[in-house]
Amino acid sequence: MSTVLNTTGQTGPTPTIRPLPDSVVSSLKAVFNSRFTSNASVCLLHGTDESAYAPRPPQAVVFAESTDEVSFIVRSCAAHRIPVIPFGVGSSVEGHLLAIKGGICIDMSRMNAIVDIRPDDLTATVQAGVTREQLNEDLVHTGFFFSVDPGANASIGGMVATAASGTNTVRYGTMRDNVLSLTVVTADGEVIRTARRARKSSAGYCLTQLFIGSEGTLTAILPSNINRAHPLASKRSSCKPAVRPRSFKSWSAVISFPRMGWQVDCRVKHSANEDADMVVQRVGRLPVWTQHMTRWRGPRSGSGL
Repeated sequence: MSTVLNTTGQTGPTPTIRPLPDSVVSSLKAVFNSRFTSNASVCLLHGTDESAYAPRPPQAVVFAESTDEVSFIVRSCAAHRIPVIPFGVGSSVEGHLLAIKGGICIDMSRMNAIVDIRPDDLTATVQAGVTREQLNEDLVHTGFFFSVDPGANASIGGMVATAASGTNTVRYGTMRDNVLSLTVVTADGEVIRTARRARKSSAGYCLTQLFIGSEGTLTAILPSNINRAHPLASKRSSCKPAVRPRSFKSWSAVISFPRMGWQVDCRVKHSANEDADMVVQRVGRLPVWTQHMTRWRGPRSGSGL
């Protein structure tokens, strides 16, 4: 009996792999034509990741291009209890791409459309196959960027499935802190959306957080992921509040913010020297003291902005 390296790093017997039913193979070939393949090299590529485990190729690979196609594949496989493995770019290190019991791999790389970018809402809606670098290339002209950087040009769907983090996590959070809503296909082929665009919501289960980090065991993650975007350092605003002089017991400031919602998460940093850069201007008949003492630093991680 052959052996395989299991998740504990020990060797064990290879699980029995059932042949794919002819009815499933014929139906998938009829729908997907050349996008369905059982070629050995293609299957090996989709059964290999960056983990220390030995490659375990699936029995077939299907290149999906829409949510309906993914739902059809999952329904067909669920009827015959065939394992389904979603695949992004294969850069993960968890080993969840390995088809230890065979099955069909759904390649999401062709679902790579950036559906919508809304700078005023600090969000971007993308399909699962969009990569991190692709999203940032489209965001750069807005003055924002997607902060999660796991060190590889991973797909957004894969990053959601693994709850990816990286060098920016301390400042901006992990994928759990940067995804507002998901569209997923459940194990029986049903398509559901986990939340709406509104950040203020308390009705129902928090399915978004349930599916983030599920590593493909609960659902196939699809469009549209509504991700938080953060301002680039070079685009952050330096605000100049109008303040009262020190002779007053209190002071006030009026600040203009370039994006909706930033004002509720402002952090004020003022100079230790209250006389620094103070100049006198006149607005109508009233003198206004202007001091460079407040700087926008971007929304805090976990603030929901």
